[in-house]
Amino acid sequence: MLVDVKGPMDAASQQAWGAFFWQHRNGLIDPDTRARLQNGGEAQAQW
Repeated sequence: MLVDVKGPMDAASQQAWGAFFWQHRNGLIDPDTRARLQNGGEAQAQW
């Protein structure tokens, strides 16, 4: 995984990553976090 690291990110790359993350944020949440976010997210806040 670290072989894909290419050094510092410029502003355009940061914007692109932010847009990708925002659009796909629900798919990036693991099942444990998703369970903690149920019912208002209090369990996640306490975790």
